[in-house]
Amino acid sequence: MEQKEINIDKLVAGDERAFIAFIEYHSSALYHYAFNILHQKECAEEVVSDVFLEVWKHRKKLGKIENIKGWLYRILYNKSISFLRKDSVEYTNLSFDEVEDFTFELVPSQEEKLIGEEKLSILNAAIASLPSKSRHVLYLVKIERLSYAEVADLLHISVKTVSNHLTYAMKKLMETLKDEVVLWLFLLPYFQ
Repeated sequence: MEQKEINIDKLVAGDERAFIAFIEYHSSALYHYAFNILHQKECAEEVVSDVFLEVWKHRKKLGKIENIKGWLYRILYNKSISFLRKDSVEYTNLSFDEVEDFTFELVPSQEEKLIGEEKLSILNAAIASLPSKSRHVLYLVKIERLSYAEVADLLHISVKTVSNHLTYAMKKLMETLKDEVVLWLFLLPYFQ
């Protein structure tokens, strides 16, 4: 379902079908991002539910939001950090610099299944070898397609820091995957 198919005006007016379409469109990506931070299925589901509750409560403002996807990720990130803070004393003053365990694996699409599980495993291992902050930025920019400015705003870091993390991640991936030219070329659209 494309973003254009979701009628924001209907959602703003309180149309439940439009809200359900909105949830269906965004829930999978939001869940994966929350899971990458929280590492627990139930916690990620709870945080995503909280995000959609916020959307419903603030639906009348949606028409004025220029980048709904960025807004959703901001809410999700903040709720995830709040969840971690609430869950443990050690996360009381958590910031981007302290989210040490951000992980993600590419979920194979139909096209990616053609390259085989072994090659996808090589790519996932290359991504896993990156520092957590670089993986986090890589995920937001290259997988979720957020702009550098949106990522900087979301993570409370500078655009230059986003650029540095992404440059480092891409350089390391190219070094690691140099012998996997076919794999790299096949997955290049993700990383452009």
